Amino acid sequence: YLSDNTQEKTWCCELQDATDTILPLVNLPDGWPSIARMTGEKGKKHDEIVSGVTNLFLPSAEIMEYAIDLKTAIPTFVHDPYRRRRLQQTQTVGTRSVLVVRASVINARPGSSAKRMSDELFGTDGDPINLAERFRSCSFNKLTLVPSTHRKATDGVYKMFLPRWIFKWIYNFLLPFINLNPYRNSPASDRVEDYIETAITRRLRIDFGQVPSTIADHLIYCLPRGTGNAWRAYSYVNHHLSVYNNYWCSRPSAQAHQIGHNLGLADSHLRDINIDGVYDDDRSCMMGHVFDEDDGPIQCFNGVNSYRLGWFSDRH
Repeated sequence: YLSDNTQEKTWCCELQDATDTILPLVNLPDGWPSIARMTGEKGKKHDEIVSGVTNLFLPSAEIMEYAIDLKTAIPTFVHDPYRRRRLQQTQTVGTRSVLVVRASVINARPGSSAKRMSDELFGTDGDPINLAERFRSCSFNKLTLVPSTHRKATDGVYKMFLPRWIFKWIYNFLLPFINLNPYRNSPASDRVEDYIETAITRRLRIDFGQVPSTIADHLIYCLPRGTGNAWRAYSYVNHHLSVYNNYWCSRPSAQAHQIGHNLGLADSHLRDINIDGVYDDDRSCMMGHVFDEDDGPIQCFNGVNSYRLGWFSDRH
């Protein structure tokens, strides 16, 4: 989700190596499927590429430290029946745990302290409008998001300190190398936040001694300032992870939007030109426009998305 309320979709692949590492795909070969073929829904057609369900086989690809280089790789897409069944059973009613990772470096950290961050996401100190409150209110108590009770976290927040060299390595070596690569053909390759996300996931695996996806139902990464102002937040569809740029971790609208993607919802963000010639966003749903407000808006999901979440199945 970019700073101008537009969106960017990119190809990524989660490695099957018990680390939960997600790497962007770079140097996409000619004939690569359009991102339009990707769907966040539970799959209506056999040939759809479904996030969280479709396996990608790339025997000739090169797995680098922070990306998967395809070059001339020939992809094979295969649906995983087990993953499809698991996706169809995604729990959207009941209680889901959330672990927030507050990532900092020596001279850069998120704008909110760990205590305030917990309050802004779970209302632990009286914040009236927050992530947990929105899902609880909008679902009429059908879905409750609670802070992780892991012993390493305090009120659902884990403070992680990253070494400064990670930022220097990304900016001084990795990005210049990718931008000079003649095969480069992917907008995901120059997203600093992708590489920091990977570093956090690997560090989390070490700090907790377990695969990150087993720590909580949802993981929220709050990145420090210094990754640029061009993006606000992003998440993975039918997945457990969402990532936020600095203070956007405290915006209920951004929080609910990204967790909505985790639960399988697509964007209701359709842009049209209004009568004044200015872009006007869909503001009828949490999956539409993302607002830069600390305690608002008091908004829910539209009828279509509420139906998909199954919160009011007794009224269908």
